[in-house]
Amino acid sequence: MNIRMKKISLAVVQALSVGVVGGLLATTAQAQQPVQKTEKIEVTGSNIKRIEGEGALPVTVIKAEELNSAGITTVEQALQRISANQTSLGITQSIGSTTGGLATANLRGLGSNKTLVLLNGRRIANQAYSGASADLNAIPVAALDRIEVLRDGASAIYGSDAIGGVINFITKRDFTGVQLDAGGSRAQEGKGGQEKRATLTAGFGSLEAQGFNLLGVFDFRKQDALTSLERSFASTGVFPDYGVTIGGTSGTGWPANFTQPTRTPTALGSRNPFAPGCTPSVGSIHLDVAGSNACRFDFVRYIDLIPENEATNIVGRGTIKLGSSNTGSVEYVRAESKNTARVAPTPVTSLSMPANSPYFPGAGITPAVTGVDPTKPITVAWRTLQAGKRTSKDDAIAERLVADIDGSMAGWDYKGGVFWSRNTVTTEFTDGYVQRPLIVNGIAGTNTGGVYLNPFGAPTAAELAYLESVKVKGKVLDAVGEIKGVDAKASREIGNLAGGPMAIAVGAEYRKEKYAFNVIEETVRAATSSGLELAEDIGGTRNASAFYAEMNFPLTKELEAQLAVRRDQYQIVGGSTNPKFGFRWQPSKEFLIRGSANTGFRAPTLYDLYQPNSVTFTANSYNDPLLCPGGVPVAGADAGRDCAQQFRSQAGGNTALEPEKSKTNTLGFVWEPTQAFSAGVDYWRIKIRGNIGTLPEQTIFGNPPLYAQLYVRCGQLSGAARNAIDPCTTPNSDNALAYIIQTNQNLGGTVAQGYDLNLQFRLPQTPIGRLTLSLDGTYVDTYDYQREKFDQFVPNAGQFVDSSPVFRWQHTATATLVNGPLAVSLTNRYKSHYRDANYDYTVTDDPSFDRTVDAYSVFDLSVTYTAIKNLTLLVGVKNLADKDPPFSNQSTTFQRGYDPRYSDPLGRTWFARVSYLFK
Repeated sequence: MNIRMKKISLAVVQALSVGVVGGLLATTAQAQQPVQKTEKIEVTGSNIKRIEGEGALPVTVIKAEELNSAGITTVEQALQRISANQTSLGITQSIGSTTGGLATANLRGLGSNKTLVLLNGRRIANQAYSGASADLNAIPVAALDRIEVLRDGASAIYGSDAIGGVINFITKRDFTGVQLDAGGSRAQEGKGGQEKRATLTAGFGSLEAQGFNLLGVFDFRKQDALTSLERSFASTGVFPDYGVTIGGTSGTGWPANFTQPTRTPTALGSRNPFAPGCTPSVGSIHLDVAGSNACRFDFVRYIDLIPENEATNIVGRGTIKLGSSNTGSVEYVRAESKNTARVAPTPVTSLSMPANSPYFPGAGITPAVTGVDPTKPITVAWRTLQAGKRTSKDDAIAERLVADIDGSMAGWDYKGGVFWSRNTVTTEFTDGYVQRPLIVNGIAGTNTGGVYLNPFGAPTAAELAYLESVKVKGKVLDAVGEIKGVDAKASREIGNLAGGPMAIAVGAEYRKEKYAFNVIEETVRAATSSGLELAEDIGGTRNASAFYAEMNFPLTKELEAQLAVRRDQYQIVGGSTNPKFGFRWQPSKEFLIRGSANTGFRAPTLYDLYQPNSVTFTANSYNDPLLCPGGVPVAGADAGRDCAQQFRSQAGGNTALEPEKSKTNTLGFVWEPTQAFSAGVDYWRIKIRGNIGTLPEQTIFGNPPLYAQLYVRCGQLSGAARNAIDPCTTPNSDNALAYIIQTNQNLGGTVAQGYDLNLQFRLPQTPIGRLTLSLDGTYVDTYDYQREKFDQFVPNAGQFVDSSPVFRWQHTATATLVNGPLAVSLTNRYKSHYRDANYDYTVTDDPSFDRTVDAYSVFDLSVTYTAIKNLTLLVGVKNLADKDPPFSNQSTTFQRGYDPRYSDPLGRTWFARVSYLFK
């Protein structure tokens, strides 16, 4: 047994040793569930209606009852329990980034843009800011009946974006009565992150008895913010024991640092009037960087770990029978999510302070600094602490309207309809952002009514009033993504083979896509460090059409084959034809073998093509490779501008992008020797070329000679573009780094392969109840990718590379004991360890550069009680052992000390829910 498999075995043994074998999830397969119904239904992964249970594709099903009993209140939380999902983008990433509170799914770790999200079998509009993937906040979790996850490439069935798999969210049907739900959660440590939720579900009419049903759902959820200072493990950006000394700090702080580039005979390096006696109480720390006696600013102290967020969902559905075998329905869904994110106060650099300022070092108020020429100005890098945290508020609204009809006619099962889906996001600044020109005036004391701003000490009442007057508040930008279209499909049996009747499905779809990104220039241009200084209005439209067919061939009673092909045509980027072959072989009642081979593709989205240019700060601090190589400023450099700084990065679209292409192969088996035990193992391999993405900042700064063309110097800019970038407004700044380029492009390829494992034990009834044990796990054997075309492949499985890790092993394991009206569940959520972000293979004697991030393993406990008719009571605790997230050196996010994309900072959290059904 190799080392990798030994580690996986240990992870499974850990679950077994505490009596927890299995997952919250149950994998559907022919051999796992005996057929009890004869009603034909459509399952995720096929357009052919068939008797439930016949499908052999690896589909995972999560019931709404399982979500409720686990205290899950968002779709993002639900998908974190799917072992095949390696999502790295959730609501916490709105801290410091313009994401609009986006949360995504990411099957196989291939990227959220390669997982297709469906609502009742149809697409929804991608989130307007991202444009590349659907926002999980647009899914009404309170209205869900179940979630079906197809863990297989499905472009031949569903078209673009289904390279990694498909997640189909299916809402309730034919509900009768009125149900009220109320609940909430609270962390044991403090009030931060507290959550409240209330839901009203009402249904009237029976589709079978009365021929109609009306369903309405209203759901409201709100969560308070959790600040970094509320958790000691994430309250600072400095971890010297782990080799992190300046990564989570900035050279722009309070009290301000300054340089004097005009000093002769040589420029004065970065200095602070109070160094080394900086002010730790406000995050000002003395660190000797690049030979300068300056104060670094610990910006991590001023950020949120979890943003304040709330969601309101409304679902309305009406269904009517049209004769004995047809139904018509209209459904409207509206999901609104509001997200308030806070980061550190505004950094303002390259400010010129004249020698006549009352706050000039040595003038009487600010202490003198040795070597300063009292007759020449200084250049100040200042954090406007007293103006407050930069606070932005996102309001995202997702709407969808569908009218469809389905049933049987002339021997065909059919379904068709018209649909419209729209996603809009609006961002406004509410505090902390300031107008740079007026800050420049304040430091110089010009046009301010006699007010001088003091960047080195506490402001006067007049200065506070001035700071308040220069704040930028109001709407910053908005974006809208929209799709509308029509689809139709039909299936029927067309003949017999030795194993039974053959079936065929055919269908077509037409969509019109629209995207628009609008910048409120008056607000954006005035705001310093908004990240949108160069953003522009942009948008586009395109048409997309598809035709597809699918057939299944029961060659024998034991062997069935499936063939599918789909042709998609996208305006602007062209078309793609993708076939799929699948089979299921069941040589005995207890054993099933299944497999598939298919090609896939992902067309560039309108956002990929037309994303507006925007400039924001890098997540980490770097040295300018030209002016401060190795952290040592060269002649003519400004240490406060060029050394250990958060530089700017430009993002944007690319109209020359080509579609991504993929090949997927799967092979697996399901074994059910008795009704008490079942096991399933599926092997999968995916190969992609032409990945659409951006080069990580760590990669660009890690190899400056190779990526020299991605460095833009101030001398290359002119006019408004140059004036919008702080470093470019200083004298002699032609060689200063304006920004690096991280626009969209077709990068290299990806090769990923691994195994899915599913186990279930259903033990006999005992005096204390019936125990069910289950496991859902995924092992990633290989995950290699190229940063660029023709580049070497970089291994990412089990290690943090560029901007994120790929977990080798993940599982969700659950033990549930049911005794009459009482049900108790214990769940283990596990992510394996990985090599940390600053792992250096060349360093062998320094443990700070040779470490791993510990495995993340937490247990959740819940108790459900249903003895009172129509009343359900639920209490539970997440993270039962109150385990802190494992330490990580990552600098991809603004949160530090751990990785917020993969772990929860709340700690032990108690939750409760009460539900009552009026019938």
